[in-house]
Amino acid sequence: MCGYFGGRVDAGAVAVAALYHDASEILTGDMPTPIKYYNPDIRDAYKQVEAIACRKLTGMLPQRLQDIYAGLLTPADPEVEELVKAADKLSAHIKCLEELKADDPTLQYTIPYSAREYISPVPYTHLTLPTSDPV
Repeated sequence: MCGYFGGRVDAGAVAVAALYHDASEILTGDMPTPIKYYNPDIRDAYKQVEAIACRKLTGMLPQRLQDIYAGLLTPADPEVEELVKAADKLSAHIKCLEELKADDPTLQYTIPYSAREYISPVPYTHLTLPTSDPV
């Protein structure tokens, strides 16, 4: 990945961060993105809830593993976080496309919006988007 895009991010760090990025949802459940980011107060409150959940999860581990996993649940590298967010958005987009193929009519207007407005600003995802609307 780094060689192809000319980046300096450790692909292993990105893979591990992607693996654990939603771990707090084991305790909190998943909040839909439009609600989570509707306004800054909701976003900040949910980030606090996620942080508490991460601390609770790591507290369930043996002491010798707690520091290791605390770092995995909250990556410090902003480039790693950006790439994980891109992968997460792309995953949601692909899920919508698959639902559309299964004739879920509620998604027919969601796909073009998600591709252009939601995913396109994220680095590298433009390489995976269709050139025309799938509907």
